[in-house]
Amino acid sequence: MAELLNQIIPDVVARSDQLWRAFWETIQMVGISGAISLVLGIPYGVLLFTTREGGVLQNRPVNFILGRVCDFFRSIPFILLAILLLGLSRLVVGVAIGVRGAIIPPGVRHRPLSGPADRERPGRGARRPH
Repeated sequence: MAELLNQIIPDVVARSDQLWRAFWETIQMVGISGAISLVLGIPYGVLLFTTREGGVLQNRPVNFILGRVCDFFRSIPFILLAILLLGLSRLVVGVAIGVRGAIIPPGVRHRPLSGPADRERPGRGARRPH
């Protein structure tokens, strides 16, 4: 098995110590950023939810400001996703920029949001004709 790996990926085998160090550094970065996200994100989300109209701590100006900050930071991953999907856009629609090129990233971004609960069915979504 070692010979096969050495033939397929000789640089990785030769630098396996660097690979493991980079792996653990990545785990460390993800763990720390995840902990920070939990510590800051849960109270932020609770405050955003409770200050909405009809919420326990209803406060429209605070909710507006928190909502805009949240919207700003939520847009950053989409921008990065759009950059990462340039190749897929070019493959599917032939261009990576412009209106046609901008069709693919939102579709990929919003796909997880459209599950079975979002599909039309009686009592939800669009009404069916009688």
